Amino acid sequence: MEETIYCGSCKQQQPFEIQEKIFKNGMKHIQANCMVCGRFLKYIKQEKPIEEMVMFYGKYKGTKLIDIPIEYLSWLKDNCKPNLEEKVGEVLNIIS
Repeated sequence: MEETIYCGSCKQQQPFEIQEKIFKNGMKHIQANCMVCGRFLKYIKQEKPIEEMVMFYGKYKGTKLIDIPIEYLSWLKDNCKPNLEEKVGEVLNIIS
């Protein structure tokens, strides 16, 4: 996976290399580094399968989306931000 992004250290656009970084709490992130100078550039967004996504706030914080009651998910879909609305809709399609 290669993409061109700006490296502030090299002052030009460079392809980057990626590596997995595991934090002390066990969280895994994909880190992008400049291929020229090795400088950290950014963390790459990871898409998890919908079955593995976990609620990150509220009453069901820490619960997998597919394990949350349909009534709550329906309410959430109607009352949440657009980016979450799409994911909640996917979950409802799977469990309905």
